[in-house]
Amino acid sequence: MQELRELPVRVAGVELQILQLREEMGAAFSATRSELRAEMHGIRDELRGEIHGIRDELRLEIQAGNQETRTFMRMLMRSTRRRPRRWVKGSQSANDEGSQAGKARRNLPESDLDVRTPQ
Repeated sequence: MQELRELPVRVAGVELQILQLREEMGAAFSATRSELRAEMHGIRDELRGEIHGIRDELRLEIQAGNQETRTFMRMLMRSTRRRPRRWVKGSQSANDEGSQAGKARRNLPESDLDVRTPQ
């Protein structure tokens, strides 16, 4: 019977221990979450910086490639425009004012006929 009388006191003691453990664990988990959150923010900021750097490098490379492509396209265009003039230079139809080759030759500006290779 003595054990039954002590039971409420023992249960209260266990309840108190459970509440203390719960508070300690809550505080520990909260601290862990805060530490992880701070680390994740640091990692995020570092990755953002790296991504921005890579993005800027890629933009510069793309712009350089675009410029090279434009230069090459202009050279090809001028070269293509110049070819008909070369083909007709020695032919009789080039001197004929009514011929298509003669018209094409008259309509081309001299600046478009200058072909230079990019360096």
